[in-house]
Amino acid sequence: MGILLLSIMVALTTTAVCALQGMGVFLLLGIYVGSGMLTTTLLAAFVLARGALQRPGMPNTGHSPTQLPG
Repeated sequence: MGILLLSIMVALTTTAVCALQGMGVFLLLGIYVGSGMLTTTLLAAFVLARGALQRPGMPNTGHSPTQLPG
């Protein structure tokens, strides 16, 4: 949850700073980078959760605190 909040704050801050400078290209870049961070975070969480649910019997090579009973 903290990572998502941080990404949103970074995106808003970047967008606000670029808007104050009045540079359209950097404004679009700020929105793209901010939303990209958020999307990447959500996508990574989804892929990890899906991978853990699809293969409950296989040994977990990552360092996840929760293990599904296999």
